Amino acid sequence: MARATADRSALLKVLRERYVSAGSERWNAADFLYERGSVPSALLYAAIFLPQFVEVEGEVFFEELGVQPQDGRAGLAELVRLRRRESAEALKVFVDSCNWLEVPYLVGQDFGAEAEITVLAGLLVEAWDARLRAQYPERRFRVRVLPQQETGGAIGVGFEMEA
Repeated sequence: MARATADRSALLKVLRERYVSAGSERWNAADFLYERGSVPSALLYAAIFLPQFVEVEGEVFFEELGVQPQDGRAGLAELVRLRRRESAEALKVFVDSCNWLEVPYLVGQDFGAEAEITVLAGLLVEAWDARLRAQYPERRFRVRVLPQQETGGAIGVGFEMEA
């Protein structure tokens, strides 16, 4: 299966629009990082680019991101067992519903323009795909951008197990 890669030209376009400086029209991504980035900011964003995943009752979920059951892992395990008893399809629908996020709402400030959200979504797909492959090399996942029409709200990113 071909893996999608983030569009570097789109990344540079949104950075140049957001951070207008003398000479920035010739900057590459490393130049923007050096001029505008900080170690504390990079650490904040590690949670979205390198999320933790956890296996519960044989299913993979976000450990920290997204909606978490009130009863924690025990509550999640119970929900997995309940859906598994209903049917394989009910289990798949439940697990998949837990494993996607609306991109702008990963942060509490400056949700960004649609072009920025779209670029970030592509970067998250690439990062999460690599993270899932590294953490679960024996499994196959499909990581993708979810359009607004599918989420009913904002652009999302999600993953699901492939059969």
